[in-house]
Amino acid sequence: MVARVRELKTAMYETKTPMSKVATILYQSVMKNFSEEGSEKGKWTPLSPITTGKRRQREGASRRVSKLVHVTGKSASSFKHRILQDTGFMKSMISTHFDNSSAEVGLYGEMAKLGMVHQKGTKRAGVSHNVRIPARPFITLRPEYRQRIVNVISQWLKPKQGATQ
Repeated sequence: MVARVRELKTAMYETKTPMSKVATILYQSVMKNFSEEGSEKGKWTPLSPITTGKRRQREGASRRVSKLVHVTGKSASSFKHRILQDTGFMKSMISTHFDNSSAEVGLYGEMAKLGMVHQKGTKRAGVSHNVRIPARPFITLRPEYRQRIVNVISQWLKPKQGATQ
């Protein structure tokens, strides 16, 4: 009986597998926010005309867009300017971390500062500190993903609950 209690106690603290799954679900929720350009609370504020103009100007000289124009036959201005995805660098730096007691998704190190500007917004961006960047919360947990997390934890708990009865 003592051995079984020890076994159950160990099993209850071995949570890396469900936490790994939770971290993956968190990541998927954030990526969905990027693909939808918004969260369950609504679409992100559209890009300003200044931003789209700068992108269009830069893209005109870009080989990447010229190849797309050549292959697709579309004009460079017909390509949609994705919000928070100009180069894709910030999105590509989003990562997960998990251990036996937690799971998280986010930006770390220097990228965390940039992420916070976009997550919360600011009125003091740019060289002159007078550029407004609206909040575009991308690190949010969508309700459908919240339910998936509940399901993962419930599935993990089932064998443990059955073992104690």
